[in-house]
Amino acid sequence: MGASAGGRAAIRTVLKELSRDIPAAIVVMLHVAPDSHFDLSKWFTQFGHIEIREARQGERLDEGVVFVAPPGNSVTVYDDQLGLETLERSTSPRRTVNRLFESAVKAYGDRVIGVILSGYLSDGSEGLRAVHEAGGFTINQNPEDAEQRHMPANALKHVPEATFSLNGTDSG
Repeated sequence: MGASAGGRAAIRTVLKELSRDIPAAIVVMLHVAPDSHFDLSKWFTQFGHIEIREARQGERLDEGVVFVAPPGNSVTVYDDQLGLETLERSTSPRRTVNRLFESAVKAYGDRVIGVILSGYLSDGSEGLRAVHEAGGFTINQNPEDAEQRHMPANALKHVPEATFSLNGTDSG
């Protein structure tokens, strides 16, 4: 799942709907400033009933767990594990969602579900297309429902049939 500006509210809406016994691991890449001390995993935990952890290098993926990339890091998937890469202050997170999706496709092929939510620019578009081309399932927030429509609108250019509306999205 990838998001940027406005993505916290959208992710929260999705997490509220997940079943505690979901037979999959969920990895969240949310663009956050590298020097942020905001603990996203703790923040998301207050809105869900599913286990949410900050992603750690080499951690095994577990079904029914949401792994959130820590601020200033990009997260990838390999051999049923998580990989983290520290983003330099001068590095923009413009390809972090793409890298997550592309690594997931290499590891899991058509078993990947790619989700693009609110955000600026176009990160995730190429990765979502990779998921689609591998036969995976693609979901893209309706740009009209997104707090920031750029990421979902750009993703629709790459995978036009991947759209859903979020009901109950709020700005908190």
